[in-house]
Amino acid sequence: MSRGVAARVGAWRLGHRGLPGSTVSSGGAPAVVTFPTTGLVSRAQIALGADLSADPLTWQWADITSYARWDVGVSLTTGRRDESSTVASGQGTVKLDNRDSRFTRRNPTGPYYGLLSKNTPIWITVDAGTGEKTRMEMYVNEWPKTWADKSTNDSTVTIKCAGVLRRLAQGRVLKSALRRAILFSAPTAYWPLEDGSDATSGASALGGTPMTPTGTVAFAGVTDLVGAVQEPDLTSGMLTGLVSGVSTSSWHVEFLLKQPFTSSAFARVLTGSALFAAFRFAAPSAVGQAWKVIISGSDDVTTTILTGSTLATAATENAWHHVALSADQVAGNVVTRLYADGVLEATATTAGTLAAPSTVLVNQNYDGIVATSISHVAVGDGIVISGAAAALDGYAGEQAHERIARLCGEEGVVYESSAPHSPTMGPQGTGTLTGLLREAETVGGGVLYEKRWGLAYQSLAERYNAPVLLPLDIAQGHLAEIPEPADDDQRTRNRFTAARADGSDYTAEETSGEMGTGAQGPGVYDDSATVNVETDTQLASQAGWRIHLGTIDEDRWPDLGLNFAHNPDLIDTWCALPYGARTTVAGPLDQMPPDPPDLVIEGHSERWNSKQWTASLNCSPASAYRVNVVASTDGNLGRVDAANSTLAADATDVATTLSVASPIALWRTGAVNFDIGVGGERMTVTNIAGGSSPQTFTVTRSVNGIVKAQPATVGPFPTKVSLWKPAVVAL
Repeated sequence: MSRGVAARVGAWRLGHRGLPGSTVSSGGAPAVVTFPTTGLVSRAQIALGADLSADPLTWQWADITSYARWDVGVSLTTGRRDESSTVASGQGTVKLDNRDSRFTRRNPTGPYYGLLSKNTPIWITVDAGTGEKTRMEMYVNEWPKTWADKSTNDSTVTIKCAGVLRRLAQGRVLKSALRRAILFSAPTAYWPLEDGSDATSGASALGGTPMTPTGTVAFAGVTDLVGAVQEPDLTSGMLTGLVSGVSTSSWHVEFLLKQPFTSSAFARVLTGSALFAAFRFAAPSAVGQAWKVIISGSDDVTTTILTGSTLATAATENAWHHVALSADQVAGNVVTRLYADGVLEATATTAGTLAAPSTVLVNQNYDGIVATSISHVAVGDGIVISGAAAALDGYAGEQAHERIARLCGEEGVVYESSAPHSPTMGPQGTGTLTGLLREAETVGGGVLYEKRWGLAYQSLAERYNAPVLLPLDIAQGHLAEIPEPADDDQRTRNRFTAARADGSDYTAEETSGEMGTGAQGPGVYDDSATVNVETDTQLASQAGWRIHLGTIDEDRWPDLGLNFAHNPDLIDTWCALPYGARTTVAGPLDQMPPDPPDLVIEGHSERWNSKQWTASLNCSPASAYRVNVVASTDGNLGRVDAANSTLAADATDVATTLSVASPIALWRTGAVNFDIGVGGERMTVTNIAGGSSPQTFTVTRSVNGIVKAQPATVGPFPTKVSLWKPAVVAL
């Protein structure tokens, strides 16, 4: 499935604007647009009768452009809202002409009757003169009818649209990692055997006949299979499952098994074949032995023995294993293959005719105390085995972005990401799809967002030291109005505890400076989170990264307004921006810090009609993602800030040397080229001298336009000397 998702992403990139299967074309030569001299040209399409579980490339699109009331306009909101740590479902509205009942879902006389759903995909583009630009890819989730006058002649539907997160957030609790892995392979018969302690049979996950117990089967008696919920204790009992509807010429069967070494078979599959009537599965009988499958005919004469190539060790006894067998009719021969823990152990080719499985017996030799537990018994068509072997430990060690991709693939959610790497995770538990996705997002530190009727993930690695893609300038009138930055404690965190479920915890704290818990800071801002990382050793970096994010002393910009009617030259750049793009604003106001705001666009609201097009950007400081680069040629990226450096003596407003005290670690001496911050003034250091504290810095003053004397202390606090924009170690 992941390859399929990758393929559809590639198709989107190649030809998203030319989706196949459009049932109605826009018709005629496109109008010449030169916005704002001429009006914007918008196009709206909906996918009638769309199968939401299918690839969007297969949807059939109907052009409804002529029914949209473009004078009213379109509004949408996407990405992170202000004061939100995660992306919310996108929202949009469009007003449609409904005089012919076209958009009344349950009116049988309407032209679209039976083709509209509460999640009909909608696609809207805008052309300002340089071609169509996609601006909305959502689902219509509300079709409210209104009438403009008492005559009821003018009927409209102001549809409400949302991204895929709205629908996914209302999903069911997902099953265990093993259950999901096996169900994803579409088995014909499947008994997870995760039933509760009061169960009297093993329920089928497919609604079929349950497995019936013989002897004493203690359901939920075993709980140490990480990728599952609970399993039966089969020390004193067995289970029988009846199978029907499986292919007679190509099938597979698989089990999860935990047992001591013994010579007795732990499971048996029965068929109606003369030469392949019974398949007996045997675990290694002792250290140094291998997995086996003994195939015999209806006369109990052995037909074939498949013997594995991997020899058992003491560590593998009483451990959980995934065992599978495939059988395939190839001309006059039957090809059988034995797998253990996802590895092909043995292959055999035997003359004869195969038959379909009819019965599965697990722990049929229970009077010999063979198996401790057997679970997740599945039979299916074809020789492709499920990915259950990888799910034994709940995919522990899987990178966060890989988990998101796998979950979306299992659920048929369109997904894309260019994440190169992310932190590794612990076992996947049960929960809703969005809950499991958010868990991975938390560990990875990136952002899960909506894109192309599906989801996408931007990793931290893709934000690190990213280039500026949208340079704005107040003097050039790029902003629709003077912005109002927020200087508050919304995201302040200077003490943070990261914990791992069933593991340890780690507390990080910033004690010094204007954002620390010490005397110069704002007080203690304490927080905590449980993060599903793979090992306890990752907790320090998880807590430390959150302290880094929570002690950035910069303004937030929750409402940067753009007016494209005044700045049409920004449109192409705006429409091409990826999620989380970096923007800067030149020409800051006199009352603001001298450096131009350097920001990441976390989300935005947008509105347009034929004459107007505006956007409001919610932004956060980009310095959060300024990280060290080893051996960087940029002196400001390749350095680590010295700890607790301060001015050792006053400096006049024209002094070109500074006396800098560094009681913990000295700065490297010699010719250098990097910037420091002293009392809000940016200086470039060109040389450092001195083998002990205090050291002498040769500097170029007033790099950011600030000209002032620098006292050694301000009130009771020494004047800090630090890198101008300290880079941090990446998560």
